[in-house]
Formats: sequence, structure tokens, C-alpha cells
Amino acid sequence: MGAIEPSVTGGVFAPEKISEMQDALATAISTLREPAKSHTVRELAHTILRLAQDRNCGSHELARLALLELR
Repeated sequence: MGAIEPSVTGGVFAPEKISEMQDALATAISTLREPAKSHTVRELAHTILRLAQDRNCGSHELARLALLELR
């Protein structure tokens, strides 16, 4: 699974939000049909970070929105 690195964004997140983002990334990766390539995981992680800064939603919604943007 990919990791969300704090250095890729200027945002500051509460520990609970970081946990939600990690869950969102894991959920998004698990729904991919093929094994996730590193660039796909990176793209999902960046999208989740951006969405988490802009929206107040849970992990399932973050995963859903990130997957929509990926397609």
C-alpha cells in the first residue's frame, strides 16, 4: 500500500484526518482491477490530500472521489 507523505502538501491535518486519508487510500487501491502501479498510487494519494484540504468528508467519500478523478 502507498503511504501519504506529509511533505507533499502544505496542509496540516489532525491525526484523525490522517487516519481517514490512509483508509481512503487503502480503499481506493483495493478497488482497482489490476495491481496498483506506483504512479497510480501516487496520483490517488495526491488527489486524496487535495480533496481532504478542500472538503469535509469521510474516508469512503474521499476514496470514491479520488477514483472518479483517476478515470
